[in-house]
Amino acid sequence: MGHLKVKVAETPYGNADSPIHGSIFVKPEISEMSGGELLDLLEHAKSNPSAYYMQSQDGNLHKEFSPLLKDIPGSLPFADPVFRDEPEAVNLWIGSSGTTSRLHNGM
Repeated sequence: MGHLKVKVAETPYGNADSPIHGSIFVKPEISEMSGGELLDLLEHAKSNPSAYYMQSQDGNLHKEFSPLLKDIPGSLPFADPVFRDEPEAVNLWIGSSGTTSRLHNGM
């Protein structure tokens, strides 16, 4: 997956999809890079002044990351009784420990 191009948010505060100062929402800088480049940036996150967060949505696991599906179980026994149905969308988000995200739920 290292060669796959992904869209990556870059912010100075790590808030790629979270408001700043309580209620101000600012869109992050979005750039495209390979998955390998993103992982290199995350590995050296402490020496980098920006925070990086791969956050595409709308079912990106089945679209952008479909090669990973063979390594992921089709069902999660602990979650099946709770959700009672197949998920509408499954997303993969990757970021460093300095990133934050709003609460996401599908209920």
